[in-house]
Amino acid sequence: MEKLRTTLDAVLDTLDQLNTILSEEQTLLGAGHINSVALQKVTDTKSATLATVQYLDKNRQEI
Repeated sequence: MEKLRTTLDAVLDTLDQLNTILSEEQTLLGAGHINSVALQKVTDTKSATLATVQYLDKNRQEI
């Protein structure tokens, strides 16, 4: 049961990070001029975070 709690806490933390990343991405996309370098960094971070969510969800399902 402790492993499930730990995994769910990690999922929650990662989703909070994703929320921040998505807000940053929205800000960049809503700007009058798109900074492609900053947007690429945010996109890369978002992809890595989504991969983490997928990994943690797979672990959760195996518990």
